Amino acid sequence: ALLAALTHSNRWHRLMAARVLAERASPEWVAHLKEWVVAHDAPIAALWALHQAGGLDEPLAVRLIEHPSALIREWSVRLLGDRRRIGGLLFNAWLHRIPRETEVRVRAQMAATARRLPAHQALPLVAALVSHDEDVRDPCLPLLCWWVVESHWPSARPAVLNLWKTDDLWKSPMARESLLGRLMRRCALQGR
Repeated sequence: ALLAALTHSNRWHRLMAARVLAERASPEWVAHLKEWVVAHDAPIAALWALHQAGGLDEPLAVRLIEHPSALIREWSVRLLGDRRRIGGLLFNAWLHRIPRETEVRVRAQMAATARRLPAHQALPLVAALVSHDEDVRDPCLPLLCWWVVESHWPSARPAVLNLWKTDDLWKSPMARESLLGRLMRRCALQGR
């Protein structure tokens, strides 16, 4: 009944079912929720229940970044990013997914999550995100990318400057229009 309630049309029922499942978490429940979340028709409430039960781990998140549901991809990035540190395998999976990611909401969540990560992971994610030329006029994504770069300036100044050593970033309209000018203004305000 609790699993069925995860697909209920009423949001309250879904949230309460996820909470009760998390409170009653057992290895069997967690294993079942993992199988269900990987399935193509999994409701997002199943992912929330799994996370609350402590079953959303990095190996599963590596699989979920390729899930057909954009909502599952988006929330797996959000929930793992809240930890503020990800392993190399998950970082590489995200980095390889960005060029193929078709949903702007998933890319936006990756940018928001990158803000929480250390510079050695955050900046390569931003460099990959700005390669999506179709996002240059998006009202949020360019600013989210700038937010990441700004958060690591000046503490990771060499890493930020190293971004500009490749031709790819110079060719990106989003990098030129949204990042470079803001970075120059930031430097000018600091008198550098």
